[in-house]
Amino acid sequence: MSVYNGERFISYAINSILNQTFKDFEFIIIDDASDDKTTEILRKYCDFRIKVFRNDKRIGLTRSLNKGLKLAQGEYIARMDADDISLPYRFQKQKEILDKDQKIGLIGSWVMLIDENNQEIKVVKTLIFSHMIKWRLIFQNIIVHSSVMFRREAVNIVGGYDESFFYAQDYDLWSKLSYSWDIAIIPIVLVKWRKTIYQISALKNDSQIEMSHKISKRNIDYLKNSDIYNEDVDKIRSLYNHNSNEFDIKYLDMLINNSIEMIHCFVDRYYYSSKEIIDNLIGEIVIHIINQIRNSNNSFFYKIRMMLFSLNKIKPNIFKTISVFFSTRTIIGVWFYEYFTNKHTRHSRRS
Repeated sequence: MSVYNGERFISYAINSILNQTFKDFEFIIIDDASDDKTTEILRKYCDFRIKVFRNDKRIGLTRSLNKGLKLAQGEYIARMDADDISLPYRFQKQKEILDKDQKIGLIGSWVMLIDENNQEIKVVKTLIFSHMIKWRLIFQNIIVHSSVMFRREAVNIVGGYDESFFYAQDYDLWSKLSYSWDIAIIPIVLVKWRKTIYQISALKNDSQIEMSHKISKRNIDYLKNSDIYNEDVDKIRSLYNHNSNEFDIKYLDMLINNSIEMIHCFVDRYYYSSKEIIDNLIGEIVIHIINQIRNSNNSFFYKIRMMLFSLNKIKPNIFKTISVFFSTRTIIGVWFYEYFTNKHTRHSRRS
């Protein structure tokens, strides 16, 4: 954990780590030259697992995190932000999955969004299956930084956090890990994620957006072996930005064609041979295309026309599309998804 002037919330963060059901860990805290009461608060903790390292001068979040990575001794590293709260069984559940599956390099979870007064706002859910997470990471970051636990070996191989990124350093790291490792999300809340007006991610400044676009373009270059133009890829990326713009059938036709081509590039790059995975990704695209149409400025009847055009052109597996939609929203949806996945797999084996 790195902290700079975190006096208001740091006790919540530290106590939530010390109260984990899994007890065997070292807790490395990098104090990035705080000039409030943070240092004084840290001195009050006597737990032998806590190791505090204070920077002589402020070096920033990214360099502080890399300093922590170099100091860490454990096989796994859990990230924590100084204003968030980990639920007691977080470490235990994440470690169990990493122990069982050596292909997973990073695991996160759903999170509960809270305000400055610890009031719960809503559960933030995201995709939970590795190929779906990898697909979405091409275009945007969907993993909450303080929810993750990763293999130290995996992070060392990719060189840790890129210190040229003052913003979006987490998105950069997750993307690099996704090239060689599976990524997993546990579909339960394991972290309370605080949003304040002072956070970098809350400010959404131009530099952060620019860094995120740079990472996304690198991901696409890693993936792409086709003649899709970058401006067309930008249109695919816009599906995940929920922009409410007016567009027509011609634009939609191009968007669908390029999206399908990108899916096949993705499948080829990661050696996915299952039709199941292609159906999942097509379902994901259909959901976002329909959402984009629904939020557009077009007339009601033209929206219906575009939706029918999309469904007729793509011809998605309806059950798969529905299960993908609900698997990011409810536990029942996860079961629904797994039921149809297992049913399809059993049918394929009999065939």
